[in-house]
Amino acid sequence: RSHVPAIRSLIQEIQQSYVLSMKFSKVKGDLIDGYGTLRARVVASSPFAQLLGSFLPKPVPRLGLVTFEPAELAVHEVADHMCKQPTLTATVNAVTMSVWRRFSEEISRHQILDTTRCHRTSDKAAQPAVGAADPDTKVFHPEDFIRHMEDHRRDVTVTLERHWRDYIVSEVLDKMSESHNFFVDNPSKYLRLPLHRILRKFDFILSQQMRWFVQSSIDSWVEFMESFVPSVDR
Repeated sequence: RSHVPAIRSLIQEIQQSYVLSMKFSKVKGDLIDGYGTLRARVVASSPFAQLLGSFLPKPVPRLGLVTFEPAELAVHEVADHMCKQPTLTATVNAVTMSVWRRFSEEISRHQILDTTRCHRTSDKAAQPAVGAADPDTKVFHPEDFIRHMEDHRRDVTVTLERHWRDYIVSEVLDKMSESHNFFVDNPSKYLRLPLHRILRKFDFILSQQMRWFVQSSIDSWVEFMESFVPSVDR
């Protein structure tokens, strides 16, 4: 309880300082043209010109030259230092490139739901021409449509497990098992190892790729459904 008056007095002092600084900022904004920009200036005829001059931006040095502190390390020394970081080694970079390459070449071309009008892209040539087949076989009935989407989703899930998740796990173990121990049974010890940071990096990459995959699937589905809306352009 003995500290309450002191705390209350301190808060009041802070509030008064804040109000004073805001008023001063308002005055500078009114008296300095372009206040807060590099082109700020004070009208010479202003009675406060001499006082407000110290709040103007400093002039640009001649020829734009400025003084700078010399670098502590040379470029090659910085590169050597970065290569010694666990998450930037040649092996980790090679695995990282494999993860991104796998996503761009194999995973990104899939969608959670089938948004092609011919079931599959490869089946387009096999579809009958419009008016050449029984009308009942041209489109899905609602039950068949839902069943087809569920089958497609299961196929994509299997593809992601086999060609993405299992591939990445195999790639990480194959490229990094010689330099890292993946069978540490002590959680606290594992958290201190460089391997934890490396796998955490891969986890962030995979999470980002999964977000892109889901967002791309949603965008494709919305575009697919909107394509059935009558429009003068279609």
